[in-house]
Amino acid sequence: MLSVYQYDKLKKQNWQKGNILECCFGDNPDDPSGGDCCYNSWNTELLQVNTTYSEAEERARQILYEYNIIALRRDRLKTWYDELTKLDNTARKICDQLEVFINQIEKIYTNTELAVKAIHILYCMIRDFYLQVDYIKTRYDQLMNCIRCLDNPALAPGLGIMKCLEEYYKKLDAIIKTRDGMMLLILSAIKIANQLSQHIGSDFGLKAILDSWRYTFNCEEECGESESDIRKQSKGGSEEHKNKCLDEGECPLEPMITFPICNDNYYNDLGDKYQEDDNLAKDLARQLLEKNKRKEELLACKQSLVAAINEVDPKLRCK
Repeated sequence: MLSVYQYDKLKKQNWQKGNILECCFGDNPDDPSGGDCCYNSWNTELLQVNTTYSEAEERARQILYEYNIIALRRDRLKTWYDELTKLDNTARKICDQLEVFINQIEKIYTNTELAVKAIHILYCMIRDFYLQVDYIKTRYDQLMNCIRCLDNPALAPGLGIMKCLEEYYKKLDAIIKTRDGMMLLILSAIKIANQLSQHIGSDFGLKAILDSWRYTFNCEEECGESESDIRKQSKGGSEEHKNKCLDEGECPLEPMITFPICNDNYYNDLGDKYQEDDNLAKDLARQLLEKNKRKEELLACKQSLVAAINEVDPKLRCK
């Protein structure tokens, strides 16, 4: 452009007369634009570029601020969502362990019931045994009374048949003396067996407690079971929650967690909210990248214009 729009060399004339003075502008000493159209157009373009650059910079700053807020909320939602996922996996492991434990308890309970029955049978056998011993003792006492009544010298103590009877009584008495200890042992065994059966029974024992835990964890329900009904309830709850948010102006996520967590409405809403924020953060990141690229382009243009203007600036050129 400088080679096309060149100034013609003026002859010596009176600058105060004719049309020469009319083409001169009242120059601003701070903006000596002179008559260079490139210099003037570049200054005008620089003003436009500065304005556009400021707008792009402000928009990029706003997008970055919004992105930081959304990304922070997304990360916190992701952390909470991951914690609930770990909790659900742990609950599933607990359910598996409870299943194994309950199966073992059922076997122990069955064996304990059989042991209780066996101990009762043993008690009856021991009781019958000592009843027979008591009967023998009674018959022995009757026999000794008859011998005393006969008062026969041949039946003197320590002699003949009397000696055998005395030895027999010693053995019989030894058996009778074991009765108290044996009965205490058998009664203690019955007590322990009954307590064990009660403590692990399904009515109010350990098995009942474990069944209660299995019911609390909903171990019978699988992830995705009756998924259409679950998602329908979840979506219905979400719409009702959104309408409530619109009415009250607040939209808190209130945890009302039920097991299994993978089918819980709150867990699903949390996952949806995380996914929504993640998509929004990705979109903002894309917008921020585009704005930064546009800002860099405008900055390069601005720097080029400033360099060009400095090259043709009359203040600097005429020094």
